[in-house]
Amino acid sequence: MIKRILLIMFSLLAAAVILIPISLFYILNNGNPYHKHLVNKHIPQHLNEKEDTIEEGIYPIIG
Repeated sequence: MIKRILLIMFSLLAAAVILIPISLFYILNNGNPYHKHLVNKHIPQHLNEKEDTIEEGIYPIIG
């Protein structure tokens, strides 16, 4: 029973030692996929709102 518990613990440790550097390497090279999703979802809406306020408020329309 103790051998089985030790085998499970060492397996989990080995998986963590292997998967953590691989995932960090991926995130450093490609960026965080969740952050990319949020940026692609919210930034265009924000820029469209800011574009409307810039056209209306800061510069007068000549012509």
